[in-house]
Amino acid sequence: MKTQVLGIGNSILSDDGVGIHVIECLKAEDIPSGVVLSVGGTGGSALIDMIEECDRLIIVDAIVTGSPPGTIHELSLEDILSVVPIHLSASHDIDFLTIFGLGEEILGKRLPSEVLIIAVEAADITNFSEECTPHVKDAVNKVVRLVKSKLTS
Repeated sequence: MKTQVLGIGNSILSDDGVGIHVIECLKAEDIPSGVVLSVGGTGGSALIDMIEECDRLIIVDAIVTGSPPGTIHELSLEDILSVVPIHLSASHDIDFLTIFGLGEEILGKRLPSEVLIIAVEAADITNFSEECTPHVKDAVNKVVRLVKSKLTS
């Protein structure tokens, strides 16, 4: 089974860079073969081209729901519907459901049959900083362990 782990975010907007930080940490880990680690930047419509042909996609991003900063959310695409209008990050110009709809219906691209979104509750996604806030920074290693556990299951 081919799996892609895609970190999304803006590395200079504090907690919005959490997905990128997780991917950087995973690159230093022992990752099973058949796993592609990639950075999707701030996402949007460019994500369509960044999604590999794979069976499983794990997306790591920041989210703002009002939960305590650093809270780790495991979501499916269907779960995203339940948090609308809350969104994954203010810097993204298009949501995941639209991306997946465009990918399959308009572009004819085969998209993963299994999609898991691991989102970390952000405290700050608007101020310029290459560092995450303390609670989100603490969550990075937890997310790395969570992703690794998903890769072996």
